[in-house]
Amino acid sequence: MVQTGAPPSKPKGGVSIWGELFEDEIRPTLRHNARGIVSMANKGPATNGSQFFICFQKAPHLDGKNTVFGHVLGEESLDTLAKIEEIEVDKKYRPKQEIKIKHPPWCSATRNISSMAAILRGLFEGSQPSSSPVPVGDADFAEFAGALPVEAKSFSPIDSSPSSIPSVPYTKWYNIHERHSLSEFVQEAIILSFLIVIIAIHLIGTRINRKKVKNLFAALGPSLHKEFGLLGFGVNPSENSNEWHEEDVEDIIREKSPSEFASYATGRQNIAFLDINVNLLKRFSPLSLFVEAAMSVFFESIATPTEQLEAVLYPFDGKETLLLPKTSSTTGESRKYQKSTYDGFVWAIVNKDNLKNLRDDRYDLSLTSTKDSSKLPSWVTIMSESSEITEMLLTPELITAVEQSNEMINYLIITDQPIDQPVKLEDTTPKKRIYLGVKIPSPGQYKYVLPIFEYFLRLTDSLVQNAHFRPEVIRRIKATREDAIRKILKSQEEQKAEERNLEREKAKRLKRDFELKAMDSKAQKKYLEKEKEKEMRKSQKKHIQKR
Repeated sequence: MVQTGAPPSKPKGGVSIWGELFEDEIRPTLRHNARGIVSMANKGPATNGSQFFICFQKAPHLDGKNTVFGHVLGEESLDTLAKIEEIEVDKKYRPKQEIKIKHPPWCSATRNISSMAAILRGLFEGSQPSSSPVPVGDADFAEFAGALPVEAKSFSPIDSSPSSIPSVPYTKWYNIHERHSLSEFVQEAIILSFLIVIIAIHLIGTRINRKKVKNLFAALGPSLHKEFGLLGFGVNPSENSNEWHEEDVEDIIREKSPSEFASYATGRQNIAFLDINVNLLKRFSPLSLFVEAAMSVFFESIATPTEQLEAVLYPFDGKETLLLPKTSSTTGESRKYQKSTYDGFVWAIVNKDNLKNLRDDRYDLSLTSTKDSSKLPSWVTIMSESSEITEMLLTPELITAVEQSNEMINYLIITDQPIDQPVKLEDTTPKKRIYLGVKIPSPGQYKYVLPIFEYFLRLTDSLVQNAHFRPEVIRRIKATREDAIRKILKSQEEQKAEERNLEREKAKRLKRDFELKAMDSKAQKKYLEKEKEKEMRKSQKKHIQKR
């Protein structure tokens, strides 16, 4: 390319050929993409508006650095450019002949810089070799003082009258669109689009889960309101406690996470309180959902992602006097509570799809035996400690509720034993609870869940009245628990014996070290040799005993 415009006295910039400083703007739409492109240096006050470049070929490395403002037109002008290109240069790419343009015209522009697409069409009226030698004082060009000039043909001007320069300067801070284009932000656009998609999926998935939970509690709410005096996590019952309103749904739900929701109820005879937990699919995070589903295929220990409502009912079991006030807050009279105790046992109705996981995960169900019943559908089975318990609990109301559930039941468990394997004696203390696990129904399937849910809420009343078994049954149930207690006691005794052995070994080592310190070197050597012989004899005896 040709780089010129700076006089020898000021090689880094001189008087602007524009007449004043060029607008300090770079238009990304105008690029060095062809032969004959003319651009102005735009790197600061030292070069702005003074040095300009004429490209022999495409020069993309100048895009964004120089301001493109013109193009060489006409065959004669291009021939002149070709002649300039043929001039021999030295090692520093400086021409060995001086080239000087004669009578450069004013460069013309339209009203604003955005119209500079109509590039200057007349750059040079004519050119001829310089007849005057370069001043001797110029060290950079002294060696070319006697060089022969090259004849340059004139460029054909298109617009000889320059238009007025805009009065308002185009500064960097408000003309960003002049310096940049959208193509420069492709990477940012991709990242932003990706973030928008993630946020949209999260919001949509969260909204779907919230709506699903609200619809579920809107269907179960009337049954809960009918049975309990207080719903939700409030301190006092609501003012409209005599009527159920769908608007109350949001008040009785607590969101633990976008896929986990909880509720609470209390204020009923024979029931201390009720916990309800709803687990939904992670629709707000499809990647996590996919990973969990894939891992469950390859590892049996990882459960397949499912949606479930689990309700846990805690009976009073005769502890009303410990949990409730002894006197009435309105009359001040002492309260009398009915006896709400019943015999402890483990019994369950389980969907066969969940049978293996429940038996492996729950210690209490491992105490039972599994047996199908002809009174129940084939997709469920009974887990019980005694057939007499099954006969008492398998009522027509329960059978009807199971049949109407359309396989929506996962389990119904009555237990007084811990879920996890007890490791301490305190863990074997009976704590009565009732569990109900059902699949989350679609809006049109709530009728399948309501019968078993209502039976679950009233089950404690039936247990308080009927769950009092013969002494033989109680002895068999207690025998199972006593076996577990004996195993724990045996394990604790073995652990204590091991600790005592470790303490004795530690005391022996301390005594040995103390004795060794009190001996001289010869005595220490004899002591260690005797100790080594004893260890060898012990190892030989063990080896003979193994044979």
